[in-house]
Amino acid sequence: MTNSSSSSQTPTPTTTLSTTSLHHLIASCPIKLKPLNYLIWSTQLLKLIQAMKLTSFIKEGKAESSTIVTVGRGSTTSEIVEVMNAWEEKDVLLRSWISGTMTEESMYLIVGCFSAKEMWDNIEKTYLQATKDKEFQLKQQLQNIKFGSRTTDEYSKELKNICDGLEAIHKHVDEDIKVINFARGLGPKYKTFRTVMLGKLLIPL
Repeated sequence: MTNSSSSSQTPTPTTTLSTTSLHHLIASCPIKLKPLNYLIWSTQLLKLIQAMKLTSFIKEGKAESSTIVTVGRGSTTSEIVEVMNAWEEKDVLLRSWISGTMTEESMYLIVGCFSAKEMWDNIEKTYLQATKDKEFQLKQQLQNIKFGSRTTDEYSKELKNICDGLEAIHKHVDEDIKVINFARGLGPKYKTFRTVMLGKLLIPL
């Protein structure tokens, strides 16, 4: 039996950007933009924007170039105006679509933006760097994790939290890397165990 609720969340190839389809398109993006999930959010939304053939709106953002391509040189003024109005309407709808996939804490980034490209650029400029900074911080924590005086459960939980944090920003951690850093962080009490674990992976102590 077909799951109608799941199928209704996915835009079909014939879906067009319009006031009637806007709610459906927003619902097709379950991941809402937050400061540290930019990569996942942008990957999700960009695929849909590309499928809708709207990439030029966030990459170029110029109605003039779109108008020339669409109507060609030598077109009448009324034809050019009609195409430019259609372009502006799509840009407004795309802005609504993008803002509909953002959390309230992220909305300040698009205040005062007058095009979808300006919105996209502002979001990327702010959150891409924040994501990179978070990635660097988590990788440093992973490399420097130490067992210390904690219990095995506490140590394992911290390692898991670090790896989950990396996964959340689209940075997968291989199982071998988890094992290596887990073993290296063990103290002298677990020297034999650490040697065995790293030896299996042919990693120098």
